[in-house]
Amino acid sequence: MINNKLSTLLDSLALGKLPRTAKRLLMFSADIAIIPLALLSAFCLRLGTLSPDVSAFWWMFPLAPFISVPFFVRLGLYHAVVRFMGTHAMYAILKGVTLSTLLLATIVLLSGVKGVPRSVFLIYWGVAVLYIGGSRFLMRSYFYALTRPKDTRNIYAIYGAGESGIQLYHALRHSNEAIPVAFIDDDKTLHGSLIHGVRVYSPSMLSNLIDEYGISELLLAMPSVSRARRRAIVEELESLPVHVRTIPGMVDLVSGNAEVNELREVEIEDLLGRDAVQPNQTLLDKCIKNKNVMITGAGGSIGSELCRQIAMRGPDSLIMLDISEYALYSINNDIQKITNDSGIKVVPLLGNVQDQNYLEKIIETYNIQQSIMQQHINMYH
Repeated sequence: MINNKLSTLLDSLALGKLPRTAKRLLMFSADIAIIPLALLSAFCLRLGTLSPDVSAFWWMFPLAPFISVPFFVRLGLYHAVVRFMGTHAMYAILKGVTLSTLLLATIVLLSGVKGVPRSVFLIYWGVAVLYIGGSRFLMRSYFYALTRPKDTRNIYAIYGAGESGIQLYHALRHSNEAIPVAFIDDDKTLHGSLIHGVRVYSPSMLSNLIDEYGISELLLAMPSVSRARRRAIVEELESLPVHVRTIPGMVDLVSGNAEVNELREVEIEDLLGRDAVQPNQTLLDKCIKNKNVMITGAGGSIGSELCRQIAMRGPDSLIMLDISEYALYSINNDIQKITNDSGIKVVPLLGNVQDQNYLEKIIETYNIQQSIMQQHINMYH
């Protein structure tokens, strides 16, 4: 009960719930306190002591915020939404601090006061930018933490650290749907670098990243990559327990028919090195309808889509085999929704397709038609 009351108290004190006017007043008050602190820090750094004698210059400390804050107001710094702060706000801070520092230095020099080191103003400029800008970016991180999804099933990684990947990152970052935790890219020169605070990793690290961050979806942000390369990437991802989605192709993006943040499922066209050929519905029904069908690798991107398509064509039973328990659990939930009250028997099985004895036992137990099974094995091998 005490924990519940404490949680309620903290929740009521959350800055994210304050009205806009209160937030502006808070930033205004913080700057009035930060600016004299920045000036004192400048004296400490210049004189090499934590307790410099500034009694002769005491009037500079109330003067500094009195000069600076009007510049910040004029530049619209208190109207900026902190959680969406970017380069524009940083330029405003740089401009405001620069103008106020020049004015402060001019007033001190014209007053004829002796003993103020000239380099103090340059140090003050740097410290003020750090304090004022840093305080806002800390608050931005705090607001992001308030809106960060708590459900790890909504954690994303973006495959592609180019312009499209960065645009997709911003689109996701400014929504409450999810927060990307990693970029994946084939370019070795980008590995280890940070893009907006998110690290770029090699594709070989994906398996470890999935375990570390609980990534459940991988978003392909490579609209201009060739179909052959896209197919190769999807095949590499097939064994991983992640749901793969992609952004539209470059033609749709350039024509204005789609936007970067319009995610879609990986389609068969993405896996072909040519234009898709429409399937022969009669032949498909002969191979599937009223038959016992088994899909190996059922939890992967390709296997899961095969399961969905086959389930809608009325087999007697659908046997789904996968080595990943999580992937098998996910596709089984999807198929149960599709086959609800249809009478189709759905059987999820955990196992390795390379275990020949186990496969033979499944085929015998569930009376799998050899022709359907052989076609599927040939497709994957």
